[in-house]
Amino acid sequence: MNTLITDVLNTANPLPFPELAGTAVSGTDCRRMLMISIEYRFYHCVADDSYWTDSAFDNGFWQRYLSVFSQIGIIARASRVQTPQPGWKRVDSAQVHFHALPFYLGPLGFLRRFFSLSQALNRLCDAQAGQAAWIIRAPSILGILLYRKLLPRGIPFHLEVVGDPEDAFAATVIDHPLRHFFRWFFTRELKRQCAAARGVAYVTRERLQQRYPCAHQAFSAAYSSIELPQEQVVRTLPQPRTGRALRLLFIGSLAQRYKGLHVLLAALQQCREQGWPFSLDVLGDGRFRPELMQQARALGLGAQVHFHGMVAARSEVIGYLDRADLFVLPSLTEGLPRVVIEAMARGIPCVATRVGGIPELLTEADMVPPNDPEALAVRIMVLARSPALRTRQARHNLVTVQDYLDSVLARRRTGFYRRIAACTGEPQAG
Repeated sequence: MNTLITDVLNTANPLPFPELAGTAVSGTDCRRMLMISIEYRFYHCVADDSYWTDSAFDNGFWQRYLSVFSQIGIIARASRVQTPQPGWKRVDSAQVHFHALPFYLGPLGFLRRFFSLSQALNRLCDAQAGQAAWIIRAPSILGILLYRKLLPRGIPFHLEVVGDPEDAFAATVIDHPLRHFFRWFFTRELKRQCAAARGVAYVTRERLQQRYPCAHQAFSAAYSSIELPQEQVVRTLPQPRTGRALRLLFIGSLAQRYKGLHVLLAALQQCREQGWPFSLDVLGDGRFRPELMQQARALGLGAQVHFHGMVAARSEVIGYLDRADLFVLPSLTEGLPRVVIEAMARGIPCVATRVGGIPELLTEADMVPPNDPEALAVRIMVLARSPALRTRQARHNLVTVQDYLDSVLARRRTGFYRRIAACTGEPQAG
């Protein structure tokens, strides 16, 4: 969902990129091939024809699909680079193939590349028709175009719904002259896709299902994209620390403002004015980082707020989580935030906004309205003055997080993928 918002707001010119998409992978059992589209920007290293990511969706992510399918074909755009940068992670492998689409940025870039994108998807659909299974990760403008190619060909497709465009394009999230149109268009298209899909998986248990129901005859599932092994869940609750400044933690992309860090900074100014000592660690990077750092200084929080940039190593992230007294995510829009689940797994009390699937994770008391720094400040101060309350909330979090363990989610994902594999090759109902 973050990439969807970024692309809508980004009006940069598209980079030149040759059309690479197009043919079925040879030498494989195509009935076990899964084609999956994703609205994410990857990197194509031309020196050795390899594909890379600078954050999510590395090769490890795609292994979940290989529990059922023997080959994966990723359909996504990729910008050309000569060599991968330090910290980037490899995407492709012997079983994970990449069908690179013409690169674009923003709505204007998409429109400029529309014809070449359409041709590339036509070739893919024709090459894999009746052989591969198809999943569209939605919402996605690329997914909409692919859906409109698959449907008239009678090719069954399936969805993994990971976000809500109705929330993503709300007035509290973005300020864009075409916001109303984007909200209407992406919401309408996601409803149509869900109604036409053979099967739909949602990251929430109820919220997205209610807004974007699948067809009566379709099969559905609910599972998060998170990877949470049992060893990342603490066995005993950490003792609440007292007698020092409350240590807060925020983790999220700063590529757009929808994670709400600007709201948290405004709330912390109120906490400081009330005399509450605190520090805030910010993990994440993006184009709004300089602006947010300036906001912190302007609010007199320069000494309390520490920007650490992107922290890629999982062990380092866990270290920050274990040193925190309170995790705060004041998002303006969400699907089901993995970072909240990860914080809950470390026995940390959390405060977040009442958006997306967050009500399925936290108690009513630990949620505040989006874009409401006053309510956020009040909740932070309530938890700051009560170590016992923080302990009760952390205990609740540890119970809730058991539903998101790898062992639990893997069964749900695998069951969904097996149903997809079982109907591969059957024509889509008209």
